[in-house]
Amino acid sequence: MAKKYLHSIELQNFKAFPDNAEIKFNGRHALVFGVNGSGKSSIFWALYTALQCSSKKPNEHKKYFEKIDPLSQSLRNVYQKDEVDSFVQLNFKEKNSKTFHSFKLSETDDECKDTFIKQVNSSSEFITHRLLLNFSNFRNSEPLNLWPFFWRDIIPFAQSSTGVNLLELYNKILDGLTTEKIATLNKWRTEFNNALEDLIDPLKLKGSTSLVSDYYNDYLARNGEKAVIGVYVESALAEIDKKRQLSQIKIHLTSTFGDANTGLINIGKPHIFFNEARINAIALAIRFVLMEVRKKNNIAGHEDDLNLLVLDDLLISLDLNNRLKVIDLIIDKYSDDYQIIILTHEKGFYNELKRKIHDNISKWQLMVFEPTPIHENPKIRYDRSDLLTKAIDNYKNGDYEACALYLRKETESILGKYTDPELKYIWANTSWTSLGSMIEKVINSTDESALMVDLRRLVSRNDITIEEMEDLKQDLDSNAKYDVSQETKIRRGELKSFRRHWTNFLIKLKNEKSKSEELNELVSQIKVIKNRCLNPGAHFNESPLFKEEIEEAIETVIEIKKLLANQNVKLYIKRCKEAGMNI
Repeated sequence: MAKKYLHSIELQNFKAFPDNAEIKFNGRHALVFGVNGSGKSSIFWALYTALQCSSKKPNEHKKYFEKIDPLSQSLRNVYQKDEVDSFVQLNFKEKNSKTFHSFKLSETDDECKDTFIKQVNSSSEFITHRLLLNFSNFRNSEPLNLWPFFWRDIIPFAQSSTGVNLLELYNKILDGLTTEKIATLNKWRTEFNNALEDLIDPLKLKGSTSLVSDYYNDYLARNGEKAVIGVYVESALAEIDKKRQLSQIKIHLTSTFGDANTGLINIGKPHIFFNEARINAIALAIRFVLMEVRKKNNIAGHEDDLNLLVLDDLLISLDLNNRLKVIDLIIDKYSDDYQIIILTHEKGFYNELKRKIHDNISKWQLMVFEPTPIHENPKIRYDRSDLLTKAIDNYKNGDYEACALYLRKETESILGKYTDPELKYIWANTSWTSLGSMIEKVINSTDESALMVDLRRLVSRNDITIEEMEDLKQDLDSNAKYDVSQETKIRRGELKSFRRHWTNFLIKLKNEKSKSEELNELVSQIKVIKNRCLNPGAHFNESPLFKEEIEEAIETVIEIKKLLANQNVKLYIKRCKEAGMNI
């Protein structure tokens, strides 16, 4: 059986959608932007509710679609009338097939109990910024018990060895406390405890490391730091006696932390010691390790299951350093195995991800939730173009002013990222730098920081003399071998290392100089083009915009994009030729 992909979600009288609407994914990954309150999180809740209800008790889903009152858990739209049906429908389709497989969830429909939906639920992941809040929401005086974190974000997606969902199993024990035989309850309790231990096992310290430690150190640690992290179950469900009570589950985190070279120290209370950025990184490491282990365990017999990875404003709690790392993780590590849906309210992050996925844009559905009156359905614009593509399209249509405006924005974006590699400007809405200032900054820049570090490290070895380097060169040229002392061998090793590093430095310096010369030439062209057409196109004036100047501007922006953004520009060149440009 071929794998089915999420084709669309149909909503009515649900969350931000009072009226019927279909949100289309067409089997692609999705990147969704919308300001807070725009309705984009309706996607998250539609998927989460429909899939999670596959593991809930019969009729438990009805509370999400019942008439709204102050104490209800209803997800109906507050502006729609009660007599209008409220539902979520998930539509799946195999690639290159015209047949849809639809599953509806409403007050009267529970098609999401279907086996296929259960499998999608068991192989899908929902990660939201609330995950990180749950992980760090502990008082200083309290021990770090991760059970609430596991209960909300992990247990609902885990299974026992018999294939029973752990949330279902726990609820079955809870509901049966007053009705079932104690022997039956303890049988279920044993199954739950064993499943919990199996779930935690990949997170345990084994010797001097763990999968969580490796993941954190490989993908999320800062330069030079190292952490050894372990998770263990301190208290599982105790045996149920005649009192028929459930004991509290306790899951603890242990960690040592420090500089990779100078040694590690034991951290008694990680939630006090670690700052928010590191706590969030540890939470993500745990979450991603469990995700990978679960997928690996589920693969036998379920190779064709749909794996959804839904991320809702995940990065708002992370610092800039970890944001960039997580972007790379999501796109590079998980896009082959999951149908990814990323929701964000940050326009800069949305644009940065668009740049990241540019070369594979055909695999992505880009959506923008536009500002809409709150009593109406959100307006969704399917965004298939970046700034440079929009510029070329406007050139093709003869709208040179619009073309110049998009070229200016694209140039600001490229130079802004070049002058601010950490991308602080992207997420700082109050920060703005003029295009002219960016151009001057690049022209006047001698940004060789990485090379200068290499050079300072080399020249600090002032005990190495020119004569020694000359002697070493003669030795190497003649391939001479001597019966020398160990001390001399060590000294020769140091000299060879120095010579190798110096050679590498000179090569990098030559490459950077060549790149710098090309950059300065391009930016100088941009400076001229800015005054001739980018500024006139972006401001009110009577200056005419000539076709040839616009063509030159497009070609220059493509070249600077290739040089600084390291993007494949073949698609842009193809579009230019289709638009009639000789490029």
